[in-house]
Amino acid sequence: MASILSNSGWDVELLIDVNAIEVKNKLSLIKDQEDGDDVVLFYFNGHGYNAYWPDAPSESLIELTDGTSLKAHNLNEIFDEFASEKIVFIFDCCGSGGFIKLEENLAKNGRIILASSDVDQVSWQYLNLKSSLFTYYLLR
Repeated sequence: MASILSNSGWDVELLIDVNAIEVKNKLSLIKDQEDGDDVVLFYFNGHGYNAYWPDAPSESLIELTDGTSLKAHNLNEIFDEFASEKIVFIFDCCGSGGFIKLEENLAKNGRIILASSDVDQVSWQYLNLKSSLFTYYLLR
């Protein structure tokens, strides 16, 4: 994904095996560099799930390699500070439909959200494709 975007003229920041603080820090740097005319693309491939809290809105989470996570409301807090109103989210993880459908979601004007699965579905990885099924067909 990163090489295809880079070869198409996108400025790409590739993060691998990072924790939530590192993701937040990188997004903060990107926020400082982008402006209202930019299209911002956030792509995540990894583990995801949905949380149903007794005293708070249900929401989706992306789980990072060290066990930390970013919840939908964390992502909203970060991306609400961006000057650009053109933000594309691509989530290739289980339960990613929750970023659209659950109470705490990312749906706002100017945002496009692609999800590899519905709220209660899994996303599939295939070793022979060297990627997930969703990303494999997304790039075709």
